[in-house]
Amino acid sequence: MGARASALSWNASFYEPLVAAGYHVVRFDNRDVGLSEWFDTTDRYTLDDMAADTLGLMDALSIDRAHLIGSRWAA
Repeated sequence: MGARASALSWNASFYEPLVAAGYHVVRFDNRDVGLSEWFDTTDRYTLDDMAADTLGLMDALSIDRAHLIGSRWAA
């Protein structure tokens, strides 16, 4: 979803029409958010870290190109 929101926050009314239109939808949590693995660290993750994680996931899923959508919640 974004830096502090779980992938489960995406409403089905948003992604189900994308699936119905033939798109593959992958929802995932960033590090230390939602259902992802949590690490005992005080380090802050950068946008570059999250982008690298996204590319790593795409590589693992053999996704060559994608439309990316995210959301940022205000602090």
